[in-house]
Amino acid sequence: MKKITMGIARYISSHSLADSGARLFYKERGLAMKAMKKSICMTVFLTLLYFSQLALADENVAHPLWLRYPAVSPDGNVIAFAYGGQIWKVGSSGGEATPLTSGDFYSTRPVWSPDGTSLAFASKRHGNFDIFIMPARGGEIKRLTHHSANDLPYAFSPDGRSIYFSSSRLGTPETVLVGTYADSDQLYSVPVAGGNSHLLLATPALDIAVSPDGKQLLYDNRPVYENEFRKGAVSDGTRDIWLYDLVTKKHRQVTTNRGEDRDAFWAADGKSFYYLSEQGSSFNVWRQTLEEGSKPTQITLHKGQPVRFLSLAADGSMVYGFEGEIWRRAASSTESRPVPVHISQGSLVAGSFSSNANAYASEIAVSADGSEVAVVARGEIFVTATANGRTRRITSTPEFEHDISFSPDGRTLLYCSERGGDSDVYEASVSGDRPASFTAAGLVTEKKVIATEGDALFPAFSTDGRRIAYLDNRRSIKVFDRETGRSTTALKEGSIYSYADGDLSLKWSPDGRWIIATTGSIIGDLDITLLDASGNLEPMNLSSSGYSDESPQFTPDSQAVIWESDRNGLRKADETASQKDIYILHLTQEAFDGFNQARQGVKSVLPDTTEATWEPQVRGIRHRTTRLTPYSLS
Repeated sequence: MKKITMGIARYISSHSLADSGARLFYKERGLAMKAMKKSICMTVFLTLLYFSQLALADENVAHPLWLRYPAVSPDGNVIAFAYGGQIWKVGSSGGEATPLTSGDFYSTRPVWSPDGTSLAFASKRHGNFDIFIMPARGGEIKRLTHHSANDLPYAFSPDGRSIYFSSSRLGTPETVLVGTYADSDQLYSVPVAGGNSHLLLATPALDIAVSPDGKQLLYDNRPVYENEFRKGAVSDGTRDIWLYDLVTKKHRQVTTNRGEDRDAFWAADGKSFYYLSEQGSSFNVWRQTLEEGSKPTQITLHKGQPVRFLSLAADGSMVYGFEGEIWRRAASSTESRPVPVHISQGSLVAGSFSSNANAYASEIAVSADGSEVAVVARGEIFVTATANGRTRRITSTPEFEHDISFSPDGRTLLYCSERGGDSDVYEASVSGDRPASFTAAGLVTEKKVIATEGDALFPAFSTDGRRIAYLDNRRSIKVFDRETGRSTTALKEGSIYSYADGDLSLKWSPDGRWIIATTGSIIGDLDITLLDASGNLEPMNLSSSGYSDESPQFTPDSQAVIWESDRNGLRKADETASQKDIYILHLTQEAFDGFNQARQGVKSVLPDTTEATWEPQVRGIRHRTTRLTPYSLS
């Protein structure tokens, strides 16, 4: 049985600062840190049963789907591909596939050597993706990279002695994408014989293809942080095909479509290339010459699902992925056909099975009295009693549940579920009038509470349990009244956007009058904003530091806000943040004076906050911001 502390993941317990200062939880780069009154350290042991429908091979092994990253050998006779976390190979005409790696560790992205005798691939054998190489016929596997960043192989050098790969290691300030979670991919090479990796390009150069003479590279640029599998994007932030000359060290943009262009492969003539483009509607294969101003020609005409994972052989034949299958077009043909792949390998883990879900826990929430802990593990919700470890599963759906929190009385769980194609807010409640808990015997009822046209995220109960604050369609914050069924806008669109699940947060003040939220976006800077829950007053930006400010919470009297910021922490060589501090801002001068007197050992009389008479004071707010940590934390 694995031990999980209360500070799992990047989430802050909803009762942390509201429960009379009994506990303070805050996150620090995914590792929770705990400071508990009277040095009480509480650890929760979870034993969770997880029942999953996992199948290594499809029920119909004669027609397996989800065959990914097909790579055709240079002579066009063999196709390597990834399936079920393993590397496989099959003849280009189809047939029985042969596994080259075991299913013990996830492996993907096979790449052929120029002579067709070796395969490079990425595997999580040691936790993150590293580059490995093995004989194409099968045999001993050798590890080539040893960095903690993910290393993804793209191509061999023309002489077969090196492998080009991308890795988000240490770039330069000029090349790193902006934002709170800024990163950037650099292009490296590593010798096939083993040895140190070498930086080729500090700028992002993805999915590279080496020209037949080895003097030029085609690559995708990466102008913004974006999910590579997003469909339908049209903006200046989409990818294009670029050309890099290894001799002159110059870059040139080749495609100019405002949609996505990617995965270029050189044609045999060395003067044109094939690539995937979304300019028609969905991704298809296109061809274009390197001459400036040349117009592309569409090669495939698939509709509906996108074409993915293009690969070309030296003889001009191509393979790609479409609707979960591998498709092939011979060099002399104008038609593509699916490759019939047969996988006979069975699996004892197919179907329902029991598993310890501790290793998959991604969120945690603690009830107000600390008697129960809710955990999200592999997208399902479990509740554990802290006294005895008794655990109960709350949800059992194929959809993802997330953003969990308890009601003030601990009898209701609030969370999001993606059952309708987007994220809506649900609640699960303990039935009956008598005092009960989720882990005690009894009925738990579930219902949908908030349904929006887009995603509803980060739901949070007010302290009286009558209202729910949530992020609507990733762009605005609203307050839902459970009695009237109506929502009020606390923050209009224009100053907030949730780019990824879990990237923002919002909390209620203990007096129920205010909401503190992380605003902005992770692709820019994050700020701390105070919102009037009634929607009558204008939002108040409390941080405005130009850096990233996150994870805000109120103090028990509602008159101060605590958050973390990287404004004064040390930075890496590429100027991204590596350390943070904890800050406190008092919303009134009276509260600030009382705070300073207490720090000096002077007994102060704080203003009465039991009545809703005080208001935040905008004037002098910057001078009431105090750094709490004596030194930055990493």
